[in-house]
Amino acid sequence: VEQLPAETSSFNKAPADTAKSSSSQSSEKIRVRADLLDYLSNFAGEVSITRDQVTQQHGVMHQQLEEMEETVSRLQEQLRKLEIETETQILYRYEDTVQDTNTEFDPLELDRFSTIQQLSRSLTETVNDLNNISRSMGNLMRETDILLLQQSRLNTDLQQGLMHTRLLPFNSIVPRLERIVRQTNSELNKQSQLLVSGADLELDRTILDRLVAPIEHILRNAIAHGLETADERSQQGKQQSGRLQIDMQREGSEVVITIADDGQGLNIEKIKQRAIAQNLIDPNNIPNEQTLIQLILTSGFSTADTISQLAGRGVGMDVVSNEIRALKGRLSISSQPGKGTQFHLRLPLTLSVMQALLISVNQQQFAVPLSAVNAGERISIQRIGELMAQQKPTYTFHGENYDFIPLGNLLGQPLN
Repeated sequence: VEQLPAETSSFNKAPADTAKSSSSQSSEKIRVRADLLDYLSNFAGEVSITRDQVTQQHGVMHQQLEEMEETVSRLQEQLRKLEIETETQILYRYEDTVQDTNTEFDPLELDRFSTIQQLSRSLTETVNDLNNISRSMGNLMRETDILLLQQSRLNTDLQQGLMHTRLLPFNSIVPRLERIVRQTNSELNKQSQLLVSGADLELDRTILDRLVAPIEHILRNAIAHGLETADERSQQGKQQSGRLQIDMQREGSEVVITIADDGQGLNIEKIKQRAIAQNLIDPNNIPNEQTLIQLILTSGFSTADTISQLAGRGVGMDVVSNEIRALKGRLSISSQPGKGTQFHLRLPLTLSVMQALLISVNQQQFAVPLSAVNAGERISIQRIGELMAQQKPTYTFHGENYDFIPLGNLLGQPLN
């Protein structure tokens, strides 16, 4: 850790000068190696995971304690019945002895009943001790719950603080993107301008560094394939200068980046013909338009008529797609003829720790990011059977109808 040199020294200052410098001292900055921040962030993530494991084990202990309390209650009830039965036997035997004057009461039998009473009372005291221990453990468990909750809050603050040190604003790369747009305009003799909204949104430094190349390629493609020349745009009633728009917004623990142009849009017919020529689709079974659009992400696929430095090589969009997936993100494309094309990138804010919902299918566990989960609801096994008996299973949730699809079916696994 290397501290930046201070502009002024606080030694031997007058009180007034010291007061003036107190605010500047609070905003002092230090340089920290990026790999050290990564290590600390990962370490904080491991601490968070370990805390969750402790919390789960603590929940199991709660269940075990509840079972022990129920067992102690049953044992107390059984001992009360035993005491009543013992007293009844003694009274019954005594009455028989009094009525039968010819039969003498055996002292050994009296000793036997006395021993049973003593054992019963000892067991009662032992059960009471167990009950007291159970109550003490319950109090300790509740205190531990409070401590775990406090530790969870502190750990969350620590983790968020460390994660914040990894964040950089998107506008730090905007000048580079603007330079790429200017260079591409010059090479292709086109006119376009880049507009960015939400550029103050912060992303993980690692994600931002790896995101530059995919965005650059999308912008180049938009200028090379999407935007028309100035004359063509004038003939179509558009402004001579094309418009490239990058919109950023945060949704939960994800950031959504939309890169759009106001060009001619994707040539679906041309994509279809190239896909048939490359045996990517069956000419007798043409897929829908959205599926055809996704073909531009296929390796080696290009609709350019001529090969240049910017287009026609069939390399680029597949690399963009692979890079987005490597960043735990998703890429989707939409296009309107004559209006332009939109690329939608959905990425996590950070790669250090992601909250997820654990689910299991046929003894296999999967983690679904909480940002992708809108809601959850418990369904009884009987209700599941009723839904699966329908020709097209449909589940109603909060007034909306949804297709009911078991996860095992989506994963190609048999349904238990």
